[in-house]
Amino acid sequence: MLSPTDQGHFRKYLTTLGVAIVVASLGVGGYLLQTQSDLLIEQDKLAKLTPAARAAIERKQQIVLVATHWAPWALGALAALGFGLAVWGLVGWRRKQQELDAKDRVELGKLELERDKVHAELAEMQLSAAEKADEIAEQAEELVQDEVLEVLAQRADRRESSGRRDPDLPAFPRPGQEPTSVAEGHGDAAIGAGASWSSRRSELRERIGAVEETLADRLAGAYPTSALTRDVRPGPRSVNALLDDPDRRVFSLVDIKLTDPKNFLNRLQDSLLALSAATEILESRYPDKTIRSAAIFLFREGTKLPSDPERSVREYRAGLRHRPAVLIYPEAKWQEMTPERLRIDLEERWRRASVTGGLAV
Repeated sequence: MLSPTDQGHFRKYLTTLGVAIVVASLGVGGYLLQTQSDLLIEQDKLAKLTPAARAAIERKQQIVLVATHWAPWALGALAALGFGLAVWGLVGWRRKQQELDAKDRVELGKLELERDKVHAELAEMQLSAAEKADEIAEQAEELVQDEVLEVLAQRADRRESSGRRDPDLPAFPRPGQEPTSVAEGHGDAAIGAGASWSSRRSELRERIGAVEETLADRLAGAYPTSALTRDVRPGPRSVNALLDDPDRRVFSLVDIKLTDPKNFLNRLQDSLLALSAATEILESRYPDKTIRSAAIFLFREGTKLPSDPERSVREYRAGLRHRPAVLIYPEAKWQEMTPERLRIDLEERWRRASVTGGLAV
């Protein structure tokens, strides 16, 4: 039985047909060698058979004898025909394959040029060092103001409960304002007695920067085949990271925020709006790409998760055209997060985000 032939191209068909003919000729030769046993029946055994059986065996011996005589010539010619077809097909297919290889190289070159163009365009969207520093400083300032409010609220509660009159409370420290010690041994445990708010701003800027560095490192480990671009601003708002998977033609946007219960809703709104706007702009600019996004929120040590965060996520996502997945972690858990675990969480939330709130706590 002939082996299967490749009918994708005429030259390939001839090559596989020639190989099949050679294989068939060898198979027929082997079969003829097996039939030689019919020529070795002893005369006395043949005489004991019935006339019909004896006639059949003698007829078969005549056929085998003729086939054995002509088989080397016929099978040799058949094998030569097959070999010739295979060589002819290979020579022709070699020229065709060279054309296909040249076409593939052109296509690969186009893909590389397109990839380089995309990377160059994404690089142009990146924040400058000064812009990034301002963004981190703004986030740190918002967290400091929340801590100031907490300190003042706790002090007011203590004064009210003690029956003392409430004097004028200190004003908000503004960005760049000289250090003002408002803790005085009270309030948030994260702020030591006598510590200045300006030093607290510096501490938070460092922590925010460290969190974003950790995000970049873990995304690079979780998606080693994707190109990572940090601090991308396709529109009016920036996003911490963009992963470009050229093989699957997928852009993955990831934004991370250090937050607490007081400013969680503001950070949630800011991040989701930034991701949704970036997704819309990138979709219009790269229509052949699939765009997906995720927002990660880290709650600082010593703070608790807000009540019913899932409801807040659903409400904010409901009004968006593009709905990012949302993941929430305590800061301590984020510090222990591995790239593999992060990828599992992201992929699971991206699968669920189109149906549910996409929330991971």
